[in-house]
Amino acid sequence: KKDWLGIPDTLIEQYTAESAEVTQAMCRGVLQQTPEATIGGAITGHLGPNAATDKDGVIYISIAKKVGDEIVQVTCVRRVLKEEERVSRQIEASQILIKLLQSSL
Repeated sequence: KKDWLGIPDTLIEQYTAESAEVTQAMCRGVLQQTPEATIGGAITGHLGPNAATDKDGVIYISIAKKVGDEIVQVTCVRRVLKEEERVSRQIEASQILIKLLQSSL
């Protein structure tokens, strides 16, 4: 998050690494680091194990588009994953991201 996408420590300290604000910044960072891309997505959250009960399975997904040189935030959603296993949660999160990408095209 910090190195490749350029997410500042202050943003993570202010909101936590698993927040809408950080996910949106990650999404913008994806588009800044890949100039040929016109749409980007980012996911962050707690897939477990060892997550706090109130954060277990909570994810944030963000989609952004590049219009010319401007990055436009399309959406950012918070979801609580239904699956229990980590791999199943990864699949569920990916499916949510794909649906959001498809609806953003």
